[in-house]
Amino acid sequence: GYARSTGRIGVAFATAGAGFTNALAGLGVSYADRSPLLLITSSPPQREVETNAVQGFIDQTAIATPLTKWAHRVTTPTEIPRLVALAVRTALTGVPGPVLLDLPVDVLFRRVRMDGPPQPDVRLPYSPAPAPEAVEEAVELLRSARRPAVVAGGGLRGIAPSAALVAFAEKANVPVFHPGMIVGAMPADHALNAWAVRGLAALTGKGRGPDAVLLVGARFGFYLGGRGGGTVPLDAKVVQVDLDGAEIGRIRPADVGIVADATRTLQALTAAWGPTDDSEERTAWVATATGVRARPSPFADEPEHVKGRLHPYHGVRAAVRPLDPGATRVEDGGEIAAWVTMALPEARPETIGLSPLRLA
Repeated sequence: GYARSTGRIGVAFATAGAGFTNALAGLGVSYADRSPLLLITSSPPQREVETNAVQGFIDQTAIATPLTKWAHRVTTPTEIPRLVALAVRTALTGVPGPVLLDLPVDVLFRRVRMDGPPQPDVRLPYSPAPAPEAVEEAVELLRSARRPAVVAGGGLRGIAPSAALVAFAEKANVPVFHPGMIVGAMPADHALNAWAVRGLAALTGKGRGPDAVLLVGARFGFYLGGRGGGTVPLDAKVVQVDLDGAEIGRIRPADVGIVADATRTLQALTAAWGPTDDSEERTAWVATATGVRARPSPFADEPEHVKGRLHPYHGVRAAVRPLDPGATRVEDGGEIAAWVTMALPEARPETIGLSPLRLA
């Protein structure tokens, strides 16, 4: 949850055997969600491998390998600083994700000399910037569009809204949507924040969808309608920005593909944009796109009680209204998350994410 909501690396420990297998669910979610995580596990002494030692029936690194960017068993205690640094860099660089270090008991209790080589640091390398020709092509495509939109995903997650995203949206005068339940890449009350991508689907369903989309730090898939075109129209031009080149064009073809850091790409696009487009046509499109978020819930007119039970829509609204400024709420599960999303305006949100929701 910490890694998902902040973009920083989360660190967890799980004991051998059952503790490790319980942690597999978190590893799988982190891997799918591109959340940086260092999982440290213990294991029985190496000398007891294949002796049916307690909690030693499984090869933890082998099992973790398909669910991590890197999984390794430490065999020499003097290598622990270097391997921890390597694990952190691996989790945070490129496409973020989980890593695992397994520390057998006998390694942890072995004496070491402290006069070895200098301790490594975990200074991270600079993130990749977009190619200048790719920036030029993307700007030309987006500027020529009549109804451009941005879909900003987890690649821009952090403890605060993305200044680079806000700057680009304002410079380009373009509405910003978010996949899933909404992430906090834009201030919730920003005039260009169109909130959840389901609003984009509503526009597309009425034949008023975008004709060009900048997909930045977001991937095509379930939340963006997959290959069906129900959210992003099939005839819309696509500029796709991702740290993983294999992701670009994997679900749908991209007219411009950029393998680079999301923030650095937005900064480059802003610098190359030119005059802000505040034409009447663009202003009308922004109003239409952002206006979808103000649609009343289909349950707004439902009675508060149904057959003697409190309606979940009204119950959730009542729960979020009295929250203090700065409160953080965490919801989990498909149904409750859906109800909370409908009630978000009642919460006066500051930033919104799958986990957590921070209220203004």
